[in-house]
Amino acid sequence: MRYEMLKYIHGGHLTYEKCIHHARDYVFWPKLNKDLQNLIQKCASCQVHQRSNNNHPIESKVVSKFPFEIVATDFFHFFLEEDSRFITFEKLKETTTSNVVNFLKNIFAYHGIPKVLESDNGLQFPSVGFKNFAKLWQFDHRTGSLHHPRGNDLTERAVQTTKQLLKKCYYDNTDYHLSILNFMNTPR
Repeated sequence: MRYEMLKYIHGGHLTYEKCIHHARDYVFWPKLNKDLQNLIQKCASCQVHQRSNNNHPIESKVVSKFPFEIVATDFFHFFLEEDSRFITFEKLKETTTSNVVNFLKNIFAYHGIPKVLESDNGLQFPSVGFKNFAKLWQFDHRTGSLHHPRGNDLTERAVQTTKQLLKKCYYDNTDYHLSILNFMNTPR
């Protein structure tokens, strides 16, 4: 059953390091690390969508005191991340203020209203409608620089991770929901 377990552990197309963390919670056999490494190296989806080395280190932020205290947002396009590193996303037909507000209302309804919402300076966020939403729902809105995404490093990393997971799932025609679930269940 080793091969089946390896496939299960790598079902979300996570990186080798994340798969090893996940595997340690469930299984052990001699040379498990090597077997997992070989499986990932043979995974066509992971090889096609492998990231190039990034020589810019990600800067750490202050860890929040409780879950959902600080939430960060960003838009990304997917064509054919102080926090719990929780990822959620939705396809918006239009990135209008009202669509963004409705999406955030749904997220807040399920997870609670954050103390702080961070975003870039996208056109939706400085609008009167968004300012009214922040005031009515009683959260602070902080913005970073629109042309300097590294200022919002954790969010940019989460976007990068989500895009990679979606690309890999699209490539091998697997359910991206399982990939996100595996990501969320992997220790960080």
